Amino acid sequence: MPMMKRTSDRRRSQDKERDTPSPDALRGRALSLLTLREHSRFELQQKLVAFGGDEEAIERLLDELVERNLQSDQRFAEAFVRSRITRGQGPRVIAAELRTRGLESELAAASMAAEDQQWQA
Repeated sequence: MPMMKRTSDRRRSQDKERDTPSPDALRGRALSLLTLREHSRFELQQKLVAFGGDEEAIERLLDELVERNLQSDQRFAEAFVRSRITRGQGPRVIAAELRTRGLESELAAASMAAEDQQWQA
């Protein structure tokens, strides 16, 4: 005899489908986050997953945002490094924070090298 799903399991499954945001809702959330400040791709992905987005839809959206130059890891890294220098943080702390935000080490190093004069001043 086949097992029937319990009512509570079916409701959870239906709730999950109903709670998954539409592509337009995901795009709106991403654009809203990006208007507040620059975000790394990794940060934006994590926030959209927490928003309830489907990982495949999120990846497509992130690719579109990068293609349209609305999201840029390079721009994020440059702004992040400048803001942390202003706070008086040193290169090691900044590099560690950039890694936690999902930036490749080459991009982090390049962004920090561009601002290297700030630490020597």
